[in-house]
Amino acid sequence: MRILLTLLLTISLIPTIITPASLKDDTRPVRYQKKSVQIDLPGTIDGAINPSSIPDNIAYELFLGALGRSSSRKLAERVGLEDKKVDALLSEGRSFEGIITELEEIIRRNSSELKPNQQVEARLRNLQQQRELYLAKVKGLFLPRKLGDADTMKLQTYIRDKIKRKIKKIPVAAIRRVAVLGPTDTQDKDSSVYLYTDSWYENATVYGVGAVAADYIKLGEIGYEVTTTITAPDGIRYSAGSGGGSVAVVNVHGLPIEKDDGRYTVESVFEAETPFGSYYVSGSVAFEEVAGTVTLSDAAFIPTTIAGRNDVAELKVAVRTTTSVPKGATATVEVTESSNFNGVDYEVSPGRLQTVTLEGLGLSTTAIFKFKTSPTNQNGGTIKSTVTLIAVGGAERGKPDEISGLTLTVNAPSQDDDGDGYSPPDDCDDTDPGINPGVTIPTSNCQEIAIGTDRNCNGIDDAQECTGSPIIVGFSGEIRLTSPADGVDFDLNGDGIRERLSWTRANSETAWLALDRNGNGYIDNGRELFGNFSPQPASANPNGFLALAEFDKRENGGNGDGVIDSRDAIYSSLRLWRDANHNGISESGELRTLQSLGVEALDLDYKESRRRDRYGNLFRHRAKVYGTNRAHVGWYAWDVFFAPLR
Repeated sequence: MRILLTLLLTISLIPTIITPASLKDDTRPVRYQKKSVQIDLPGTIDGAINPSSIPDNIAYELFLGALGRSSSRKLAERVGLEDKKVDALLSEGRSFEGIITELEEIIRRNSSELKPNQQVEARLRNLQQQRELYLAKVKGLFLPRKLGDADTMKLQTYIRDKIKRKIKKIPVAAIRRVAVLGPTDTQDKDSSVYLYTDSWYENATVYGVGAVAADYIKLGEIGYEVTTTITAPDGIRYSAGSGGGSVAVVNVHGLPIEKDDGRYTVESVFEAETPFGSYYVSGSVAFEEVAGTVTLSDAAFIPTTIAGRNDVAELKVAVRTTTSVPKGATATVEVTESSNFNGVDYEVSPGRLQTVTLEGLGLSTTAIFKFKTSPTNQNGGTIKSTVTLIAVGGAERGKPDEISGLTLTVNAPSQDDDGDGYSPPDDCDDTDPGINPGVTIPTSNCQEIAIGTDRNCNGIDDAQECTGSPIIVGFSGEIRLTSPADGVDFDLNGDGIRERLSWTRANSETAWLALDRNGNGYIDNGRELFGNFSPQPASANPNGFLALAEFDKRENGGNGDGVIDSRDAIYSSLRLWRDANHNGISESGELRTLQSLGVEALDLDYKESRRRDRYGNLFRHRAKVYGTNRAHVGWYAWDVFFAPLR
């Protein structure tokens, strides 16, 4: 039985040979002299015509050897396996490395010896036997066990229908004739050399492989050299060789596509190296079609370090296109947080997901994400992010489609940067001394206050705080208020001026919680309701529930149990005002006692809410309302900050 052996001598893969960063726009380096494919030697059998002439073991060796040295997932995926099975196939390819490495070393040290010593020959025979045994186990045991019967059949079919058709078989006798070598032993004379050429596209690079496998190894007279050239559609090429007179070779290298798509040509030329010179053996050509593709080419923070509060860095992401990608194609890019161990508080605008319209035609487009530290951020640290190209419109998504390890350093913030006597988190903007919890919000001319400001840091829009709030109780479903324009005129802040406010609708089932403090039988203004203008202790967040809680204190007739009920003196004086005719005036029959409407208790344990209706009325605080026997029947009291009239 002939000993099967493939010695894989490979140049480094593309990350160490050539990187996109090392290339100019219009040139790529030629590392090796291009060699042209010529007519094959007499007796050459082309697997594309007669695949059955290629032994299974040789085809497996060449394919798994290429997988082992290239670690190419794309090459493995062509078999048609699911992800886990692809990993298993790649693992078997890599498992060839141990024996291959020792074979390489022995032949490298002894290839110049025409008559190697007996110890070297014995070790070589032993390794060849290990190789044959290992390959038999891979085919008959390891792969079926890892892939299963169905996927093993897929691999066998792929080897038979695809790989064998990319292999040529050349008789060693024909090589000896062209090299004018004398007679040799019978085993060498009857042996063959097998040549394999293939190509694939992966991670914005076209790769080519040229490989030689011999079914009999004899140190000394004949070695092999492989020169593989990858040529882009625009004529730019990259050539590299491997072998240097070794008895078997696998040569893998790649050419970054830059902006060129279309048909790439991979040519492998195989030569025999003898003591008397180099002789052409064979050559093969493979083609790789590269579609119009969108990829990520670069991403970086500018600057890479920012201040702890209210500072901004831009994450710029370069989205690259090839020449056939049309102008107007789109790319959706997402940035995610990989780590933020110190809990730096920041925001990303315009959001973590962006869809950008591309220039296309081989040009790059930049997507920009702005990282801004919060005004109340307490921590310095490192934010690490990952950018992913998640979708493409009008072209194909290629790889690389993800860039990770993007690092932004945030300096630890100092305290009270603006010198206003307040520090975060109480100070919601420590860069502006006019924004802090001590700021007093006006109670008049609310229309002049800009929407969206919160100068006293209580979480309520200043214009709404100026307009004011009362507590409202809902008895049936959702509370619906009017817009300011469709409301009523009422003196909410107690300055003697009736102003247009949002209000309950006519005949509404909702009611304002009220207290006739001066005993005149009317609710004169907002001080006789319960809101932020009602009497209460000074605080950064005045509201109706704090005003109501004053009457649960013992000095005011309460019992301090956290609710207002019949055991508090104020209970019988409280009224619920249903403004049925929607005129902003409390009239006869509109003021009802709590007991008459079935309200037994009002909870003072209020919760914050962000509910806002379509008119901008903010339902800021909410507490439970209890019916008979303290049953919670789905009623709530809300402290509502009105939308300002605009």
